[in-house]
Amino acid sequence: MSVFTSAFWVILHPLIKEVLKKYPDKVRYVAKHFPLDFPVAEGGEAVDTKIAEVVEAAGAQGKYWEMTDKIMEKFYELLKTNRQEFNEIHGAKDAFTKAQKYLKEIAKDIGVDYGKVEEALDKGIYKEKIERHKNTGMKVGVGGTPSVFVNGKMFEGNWLRRGPDGQPQGNPEAFFQVIKEELKNQQKKGDKNIIKRLKFFIINNFIIG
Repeated sequence: MSVFTSAFWVILHPLIKEVLKKYPDKVRYVAKHFPLDFPVAEGGEAVDTKIAEVVEAAGAQGKYWEMTDKIMEKFYELLKTNRQEFNEIHGAKDAFTKAQKYLKEIAKDIGVDYGKVEEALDKGIYKEKIERHKNTGMKVGVGGTPSVFVNGKMFEGNWLRRGPDGQPQGNPEAFFQVIKEELKNQQKKGDKNIIKRLKFFIINNFIIG
């Protein structure tokens, strides 16, 4: 499951792209939201839920994945180059207000009418859907993000490692290995349908499924 303002999620997202590139016909990616909304505890904005709503509203304009990818790319850039700004988007009381500067730029770049997005936010059109996603995650044992499921089983491998600069970075081989094992097991069973599912509960919280 996913949360857009999670540092671990923005590191994980590029790994998902690598998995899909390596296994384009064998992996299906399904995204689910699991907002944490840390600033709410201090009387602040529900930034995770709000960004999830923005993505859903972009999806209504046919831009769900483009919006998701661009948000993650921007937040990953901030994580690497401006950690203070990234942390404020994650935890400041006015976190969503700060995030909107980037969301509006992204929407303009990919052809999303942000006026329609704001209308959906005002009406709360996608709040119930996002809450259903989170409830689903809680029912299957998700307590935080990112959480990864492969064929219905929670992934417990180590997809993080230290880079040359000592900072955490993704380890795609961890996912490649478990996918190889799942494919091998399915082939042993004689199952010709080898489409696999990776489920990620993250920022907002996503699933590969």
